[in-house]
Amino acid sequence: MKTILVPTDFSDPANNALSLAVQMAQKTQGEVILLNVIEPIKSYVAATDGMYIDASVEQKYLDYLKENAQLQMDILKDKAEFTQANIRTEVSLGTIFSAIQDKVSRESVDLIVMGTQGVSGLDEILIGSNTEKVVRTAPCPVLAVKEKRDLSEFKNLLFATSLKKRTTPGA
Repeated sequence: MKTILVPTDFSDPANNALSLAVQMAQKTQGEVILLNVIEPIKSYVAATDGMYIDASVEQKYLDYLKENAQLQMDILKDKAEFTQANIRTEVSLGTIFSAIQDKVSRESVDLIVMGTQGVSGLDEILIGSNTEKVVRTAPCPVLAVKEKRDLSEFKNLLFATSLKKRTTPGA
């Protein structure tokens, strides 16, 4: 595992995923790409109340969000458990799912380690699960992490497969 992608929203599950990914990268002398995705707001506001947002105001807001995300990632990288790790950070604009797909294809990602909130019931039906979409469609293995785990705790792995050759993404 030379390149491990960790999408983050700075939640506890995302931080747990980062911790596990760093342990894996250190064992393999690999690199962790920490990715935060900012979804532009214009489409949400226009769809909800018909209000128009001036492009310069929206750009200033997006710049603020990007700077804040980068600051939070720098704070994460400075934590004692990550100081010896090879972590590269990136802030991207777009939808979470599309940004992850793009990063995987551009960077030849070997593994995605991402946190999961464990959304279920009506929430899952209405908003879906980004982790579920990535697991279903990623061209590389995906490890979903909820709680903090140490790499030494893993003794067995289960690899589920239909043994069918994949012809299209998500098939």
